[in-house]
Amino acid sequence: MATLINRIALLFLFVAVGFTSTVHAKEVAAKSIKVHKPVVYATLPGTTTAPVYMELKNVGSENVTVTRVNSTVSVKAEIHGHIHSGGMMKMNYQPKLEIRKGSSVVMEPGGYHIMLIGLNKKLVAGEQVELSFTFSDGSSLTVFAPITDMKKAMQLKQNGMKMDMHSGH
Repeated sequence: MATLINRIALLFLFVAVGFTSTVHAKEVAAKSIKVHKPVVYATLPGTTTAPVYMELKNVGSENVTVTRVNSTVSVKAEIHGHIHSGGMMKMNYQPKLEIRKGSSVVMEPGGYHIMLIGLNKKLVAGEQVELSFTFSDGSSLTVFAPITDMKKAMQLKQNGMKMDMHSGH
């Protein structure tokens, strides 16, 4: 009887230690990523896709992998990159995106970006787009990207003004 109680106690101890380790590991990736200057541009009526740009910086001590992105304004959100093929630049879907420890991935025109596909509403300047990033360890991070007028953004850039669209995340 004592042996059975000891085995049950040991089993509970292993489960508790394993659960604590799992919970801790799930917090690591999301807390390691800092988001800078998220932005999406306003769309015209009838537009069905829109790119989202930002910088994802890994301030943690381990590599982090984004495995999924979701958005409240589109049917799906995908990570896209660009490749040069046959003298043409083509977008290609990336099923995951690794962000190495101590480095950043800059999402910008002509490079990585989040593509919102199947927009369910017109994106209006002054509003925000909610994005949820899921990481390989199961943790998640919610980001709010302000919607800005593309024409205004281009004018500011041409005038040499820096745009800081940091949303506080």
